[in-house]
This record gives sequence, structure tokens and C-alpha cells, in this order.
Amino acid sequence: MKSISWSLALWVMVSAAIAQQDSILVVGPTGLELCPEAPWVLVWGDEFDGDRLDETKWFSYFPFTADGSDSCAACRGLVGDEFLSDANLVVRNGSLFIEAKREDTTWFGRQFAYTSGNIFSKTGFRYGRFEIRCRLPKGRGFWPSFWSAGDGVPEEIDVFESKGHILRQLQTNYHHCYNRRGCQNPRWHWTPYQDDWNTYAVEWDPYYLRWYVNGKIVRVLPGYTNEQSGRTIRGCRLKEGRYRAVEKFPRHPHRIISGLGVRGVFGGRVSSKTKFPSAMEIDYIRIFQRPGQE
Repeated sequence: MKSISWSLALWVMVSAAIAQQDSILVVGPTGLELCPEAPWVLVWGDEFDGDRLDETKWFSYFPFTADGSDSCAACRGLVGDEFLSDANLVVRNGSLFIEAKREDTTWFGRQFAYTSGNIFSKTGFRYGRFEIRCRLPKGRGFWPSFWSAGDGVPEEIDVFESKGHILRQLQTNYHHCYNRRGCQNPRWHWTPYQDDWNTYAVEWDPYYLRWYVNGKIVRVLPGYTNEQSGRTIRGCRLKEGRYRAVEKFPRHPHRIISGLGVRGVFGGRVSSKTKFPSAMEIDYIRIFQRPGQE
């Protein structure tokens, strides 16, 4: 009953404060609060408590086919130079181990020298807090990541991606197109040592993307600019005025993805000292939302 009352109050307040016209946000004299106090509610997730991957929640490949099967070249050979194998997704002791191995295989005529794994959610989410707790493998050529992709649109939020030989740095990113200049906005961050347990998250609403490492904010990407000054919005409150939506900002439902790439454009070459098999260990993946988010 409290959540219903809060949602109704929020709807009345927001309706009085703003009017949305396509890409224009009109804020009335009362202003608009951008940092709601309502608590996050867990709406979806996986604690990996069983003895195998929950196939009601995850694809073990990229379901790019019309029927959602893995019958395409990119379905199991998209991210790096590894083949995505179901056998490399091991659930035990409350964790998912995504294992990278040095082994040969063939898929749709393509030769692979490595196998690894990837999970892709069967449910999409528009706005919320996407969170993972994990520890990452050490080794040149490894490319662990946690990200989301828009359903049918070129939107991609990289909560983090990392290079296995630089364990005190990670990259956050947002892609709004592919295969041309200016499609992404990467940033590098110093982080705790990543073969320890760490929590990575992004909070996404119509106004901001906020990236976190272990509860500490590391980056903010605004979703609106002041129409008069052209400046991007800042802080928790908008004053009266007109604001224009940033074109390069996610606004569609996203699927959740995590995996361990090997080599590829980001992972780089594999060293003779890189240890196989190695694994990205995931304790949990959780999605939180506030009232009114989808």
C-alpha cells in the first residue's frame, strides 16, 4: 500500500512539474527532483545457487536468429576470438564460473583456438540498477565484461569491461551506433585489484547514467541539456525551463549480458604466460528498479 501511495504522489508531482513533448522536457515553476528517495526494489536476478545455468533466465549465446536459436555464425562467435560453449558455464558453490580454455573447435566454418562462455538475459529492462558481483581472471588476452544491449536498436551500456593484464583499470562506455566514428564514449578508471571480489553497477533513468564500483560513483552521463544555455544537466534538481534530450543516450529496453572474451579487438594478444583454464567467477547478477520503471 505504501508503494502505491508513493507512486500516485510521484505521478501527481511530476505531472504538475513537467510536460514531455518529443525530445523536449518542460519543467514548471516547482522544478523537478531527479534523485528520488524511494528504495530500489529487486525485480530480477540470479544468485547461481543451483548446479547448472538457469535456462529460463539466460541464453548461453547471442540469439540473433528469427527463432531465437543459435544457428548463426555470430551466435557463438561474436565478441572475441573464442567459441561460446555451454560446457564452459559451470555453476557450483553459489557462483557461475565462465571458463576460458585453450582448445580448438569449429563453428560455421570458422576455426577457434579458444573456448569460453557468455550469458544473455531472456528478459529486457528499461531503466533501473544493473549490478554484478564478481572477480576476474588475470592474464594477457582476457576480456571480461558486464553490459547491456538495446532490443533491436544500436544502444549498448558497458557497466565494465577489463583487460586481464591491467587489473587496476576498467573501462565504462556507452555505444549509440556501430562501425563508424563517434559511436562510443569510453572512459578508463582506476579500480581495486580485480581478482578480488568487487561489485560493479550502473543506474539508468531518463536523466542520467551513473556508474559505480563498490558503491562509489565513478562516472555520470547526463541525458538532457538546457535548451537555452546548451549545458548538460547536473545535480539532483532541475529549475524551471526547457531541456532537450541528448540524442546519444539510451531510451529503449536492454538485455543483460556478461562473458569472458579471449583476444579480440579489446582483449589483445594472448601471452605465453596466460594460464588456461581460467575463469570469471560471478557471485550474483541483480536488477533493481524504482516504482514506475519498466
